[in-house]
Amino acid sequence: MTKDEMAKDEVTKTARTKWEKSPIYQMRCVLADLYPNTFVHPGSKERKKPLKVKIHEDILKQNPGLKPWQVKQAIADYISGPKYYAGIMNCKKRVDLEGKDVGFVSFEDREFARTKWKTEEAEFNKRRNERNPSNVHKENSERKL
Repeated sequence: MTKDEMAKDEVTKTARTKWEKSPIYQMRCVLADLYPNTFVHPGSKERKKPLKVKIHEDILKQNPGLKPWQVKQAIADYISGPKYYAGIMNCKKRVDLEGKDVGFVSFEDREFARTKWKTEEAEFNKRRNERNPSNVHKENSERKL
């Protein structure tokens, strides 16, 4: 490993450690432990399911000791990202805290998710190509829905 590669690896480890200590990460772990049929742990390869609208209200009713701002921020983080967008595009129903179907994903929500997914995919490819210019001529995306 070159010095540059070792330095980048150290920066990545430091960022990951900082993220794992954040209140949002911690709350996402709590939610995944409390509601394993609804939430997945951060970094999991499992596909995320579309959540019931205003699910944070149900969480706070069942767990009054949780801080509302942490729950809301954890859910906001959970629903932003390609895994969640893929879930919205590929699932027709939303789930409650028990993982049961409770509502439908609207056409508008699917289209919004498709747009966001494409934008994030383009940004991912741009960052990957900036890190390793030899990737520019390879297949544009290895990520699948």
